Amino acid sequence: MSDTESRQKIAQLQSQVTSLEQLLEVHERTAVEQSERLEQAMAELGQAKLQSEFQVAALEQLLEVHERTTIEQAEQLEQTMAALQIAKLQSEERLHTVITNVPVVIFALDRHGIFTLSEGKGLAALGLQPGQVVGQSAFDVYQDEPPLISEVKRALAGEAFSSTVEMGTLALETWYTPLRDQYGEPAGTIGVSMNITERKRLEDQIRESLVRRGAQVQTSTQVAQEIAAAPELEELFRRVVTLIKERFDYYHAQIFRYDPAQDAVVLVTGYGEAGRKMLAAGHKLAMGRGVVGTAAATGKSILATNVAQDPDWRPNPNLPDTKGELAVPNKLRNEVLGILDVQSDRAGALTAEDQLLLEGLCGQIAIASESRRVEDALHEREEDLGAMLEYSPEAIGLLNTQTGLFENVNRASELLYGLNREELTKVGPAQMSPEFQPDGRPSLDAAMEQIGAALRGETPVFEWVHRNAAGQPVQCEVRLSGLTGARKHLVRFSVTDITQRKQAEAKMQETLQELERLNRAATREGWRAFLQTGQLAPAYRYDRTAVQPAQELQMPQIEQAIQQNTLVPPSEENSAAVAPLSVRGAVIGALGVYDDPQHPLSPDELELLREIIEQGALALENARLYQDAQRRAAREQMINTVTAQVRSAATVNAILQHTVEELGRSFGVARATIELNVSGDDGNLR
Repeated sequence: MSDTESRQKIAQLQSQVTSLEQLLEVHERTAVEQSERLEQAMAELGQAKLQSEFQVAALEQLLEVHERTTIEQAEQLEQTMAALQIAKLQSEERLHTVITNVPVVIFALDRHGIFTLSEGKGLAALGLQPGQVVGQSAFDVYQDEPPLISEVKRALAGEAFSSTVEMGTLALETWYTPLRDQYGEPAGTIGVSMNITERKRLEDQIRESLVRRGAQVQTSTQVAQEIAAAPELEELFRRVVTLIKERFDYYHAQIFRYDPAQDAVVLVTGYGEAGRKMLAAGHKLAMGRGVVGTAAATGKSILATNVAQDPDWRPNPNLPDTKGELAVPNKLRNEVLGILDVQSDRAGALTAEDQLLLEGLCGQIAIASESRRVEDALHEREEDLGAMLEYSPEAIGLLNTQTGLFENVNRASELLYGLNREELTKVGPAQMSPEFQPDGRPSLDAAMEQIGAALRGETPVFEWVHRNAAGQPVQCEVRLSGLTGARKHLVRFSVTDITQRKQAEAKMQETLQELERLNRAATREGWRAFLQTGQLAPAYRYDRTAVQPAQELQMPQIEQAIQQNTLVPPSEENSAAVAPLSVRGAVIGALGVYDDPQHPLSPDELELLREIIEQGALALENARLYQDAQRRAAREQMINTVTAQVRSAATVNAILQHTVEELGRSFGVARATIELNVSGDDGNLR
């Protein structure tokens, strides 16, 4: 029997006892009055000296019968009262059993704040015994807890509410219900407190994970921007290693590049003193060996969350505390330019989130490093500019801002635009761009803005959609820089075809969406498995008295809310407002509230209902995950216990005995057997 049902039963019994007591009192008073009237009648008959003996005898007999009937009725009432008292004591005993075994705290305060009740298994977490604070003032007990004092004052003022407070390492959620006297004035309060420390810890972990992921995304954006702003390739590598190591708090970070002459990956830049030592020693790793060599050979990221369990991992004396390692290829158009390698001093600290984050950064690093290589070569070999332009993988050339036409374009420009050099010198960005860019801006206006920035000495880098000779759009990244002196009317352009990168980003987006879909599917499957355990009814209904299990509710609003994953407001045909119970995009059920036609729900109340349901769905998911974790923990504990007992045995016979005994005890079976049988010519166990 639940706590609510027990209280209702006791209240009903108390009401019946009170009614019977009143009935007995009225009956006794009536019997006394009747006896007095009979005695008075007898006296009057005596005074009148009635001569009829028959009448006197009849009156005496009537009085005797009445007195006997009154006594029998009184005895019946006493027996009924005794039975009710026994039932009351039994209900109170059951209620006390529930109170003392459920991990909650039930308390009551009188109008002065004095404890009149303090029970519940949850008192142990507060360092209290049942009844320990009875007779004490709540204001004295909680004098060092101002939030609790404030809540007690609200409750004694007659307010019904719930709240959550923290007491040291504990988090308590308390419901207060006012007690009132016969005049309706506050006469105290009764409360129930529940220890929600573990639930709050799980909520904090989820919140911290979301905050950490948001910080990682923000930091990665900042790192990409700073990397893109590096003026030289060597500086870019140094920034990459420093920023990634320090911003993401890794144990070590380093960059390798592939050297075909040695068929190995050679260290380019490493963080700190360890990096300088390895660079001075010419540190290199063979292709296909270890985490870094395997990543370089396969072109795929290699994640070793615990290097102690990786037989192919090679330790480095300069990095003695390495416990985990992640190597991410730095690729451009499927070409491995190098390897970004990060290490952790905590096993299991590196996760798939780190891999996804660094793979995104490596795409930026690849583009930035390639751009820096081109720019450095241009600065270092101005005399060999023609050759550099000719073989650059990017479309490079000059734009005459006075004529609006291209000049001195390279071979990559021919490939990009689909025109030969002579044809390209007769066109410019206006002719090789669509009328509008994807953001809706006219291409001419946007181009003039970027060209103006280059003429002012800036180096704008931006994405642009060109149009080749066949009229096909080409997604590009454009970098502009103005020349000085007599050639200040010229702007140098560097155009990179980023179609593949965009496709990779789209693929990454598809992957993220697939992960979200799998997450939703896992959530739905988890709930499906949980419901199959039979711990929950198909549905629950509240009838203003109690929450009762119910069969599956067939309501069109429920199907609509689940299918559309949105709140369905009440209508003229349906008076119920139904909202889906959604967890991370997976709908696990629905909750409905019947609208009162006399007091229809307002838009604010519907919004409040939606928010409450969202929080309820999250609480349900947390509770399910917590129960699932407990189940797995119990299973692991059972396996460890059985394994430990079996391993402690020194002989085959002892191992068999321990195995049978532990399996029988763990599964609670009446019998457990194990049989060894050698048969067959080959002598194998059958």
